[in-house]
Amino acid sequence: MAEEEKNEDWSAADYLLRLEQLQAINFAANATKLADVLVAYDGLYKFTINLKKVFWKSLTNREPLAINVLVMLYQFMRQDLIKAGLAWCSGYENDSTFHTRRIIETSAVFIELVLQPTKLPVYADLTTQEARLQYVKDFMIFKLVKANLSKKSVDNYELLCLLVHPSFVASGRTDIEDNKHVMRFFDTRTDAQLPALRSTILAHLAMIYNAFKDLKKAFESDPDFDQNAWDEVCNQFLKEYDAQVIKMIDSGSIPPLKGNEPKALEVETTGGDDVS
Repeated sequence: MAEEEKNEDWSAADYLLRLEQLQAINFAANATKLADVLVAYDGLYKFTINLKKVFWKSLTNREPLAINVLVMLYQFMRQDLIKAGLAWCSGYENDSTFHTRRIIETSAVFIELVLQPTKLPVYADLTTQEARLQYVKDFMIFKLVKANLSKKSVDNYELLCLLVHPSFVASGRTDIEDNKHVMRFFDTRTDAQLPALRSTILAHLAMIYNAFKDLKKAFESDPDFDQNAWDEVCNQFLKEYDAQVIKMIDSGSIPPLKGNEPKALEVETTGGDDVS
């Protein structure tokens, strides 16, 4: 992997340009070396497309403001999925945690706005101080996560909040050279770290899957919602995901999981109303 260089004569712009070059080198290498786990990643991306097809009729049978806001939020979740992939392939393993966490947060907000449509005007217009204060009151994220998402997603969210804590991140990027602490820019710097990165990506994919699956709570009472089609889409992703994990274990691409089975990643496959 490429690693940042040290040159005290560089300007900030010089440093940024060099890091951009190193990111490109890392991305090109990792896009090939992580090809097997990216199969599962692509499966999740396609899952989000197929899931939208199931709830689209329920989503669009609403007022224009609701449609605009909810479509934007779903696109935002899918955009964070892409940004997480960019982070993994560029060597920023921990930074991807931010995008996974925000997907969970956005799922909770999405559900809240469907179940509590009177909050839509507050969410959509933050041009006044009064509106911003009301927004803070109505959209306290951790409160919404606990109220609207499954227990598994709540547990995942709490873990991700820990993983983005500065002390946790810093300890993982610090090396000692010549008796001095050196903060590295990239989390993944050697090929020896790739098996751990693949396992991390698989765990994140499981967390993201659960956050998308929890959206069922927003639509399950709608007469236009097709529960069977929803379950079919979810089960198809899990089938392909599990098969790819097993293939990766058998090839030695990742270390054996606890119990030697994909379910050790604790992908939750039952309802979205088990809330702690």
